[in-house]
Amino acid sequence: MDDLGVFLFLAAGAVGLFAYLSVAHWVDASARDRQARDRLALLRRMAEQSPESAQSVLEQLRQEEAIAREHQQKEARKSRRNGMQTGAILIALGIGFGVMFALVASKREPVWIMGLIPILVGVVVFGFAAFDKSSDELPAVRADGRT
Repeated sequence: MDDLGVFLFLAAGAVGLFAYLSVAHWVDASARDRQARDRLALLRRMAEQSPESAQSVLEQLRQEEAIAREHQQKEARKSRRNGMQTGAILIALGIGFGVMFALVASKREPVWIMGLIPILVGVVVFGFAAFDKSSDELPAVRADGRT
């Protein structure tokens, strides 16, 4: 009977997690869709305006895109730094576990090898963060709007 309670608890947690993730994705997708529709409506209205006002609106859009690109670059650098920190923490944790297991276990059993698991995971996380190409600089946009 105790196993049924644990199963129901875990099942409810899994259902709740995936329900939350699906709603979060739906909200994000609808916000992006709304932003794209608003941008298209603005461009349609611009086409109907005089060239001078259209030029000022285009310049404003370029400035907003530059700000968004700068924000993306900052987020990519932050993500890379966080990945490298996580890898370094895992490596240090693995070294600490290895030393602790070596001191606690008997001399005949090489239990310290269990410390290699977090060390290797840390090396992989650190390596992926260090060699991540997605956080490199995005191409700059020229004044005429081309990259």
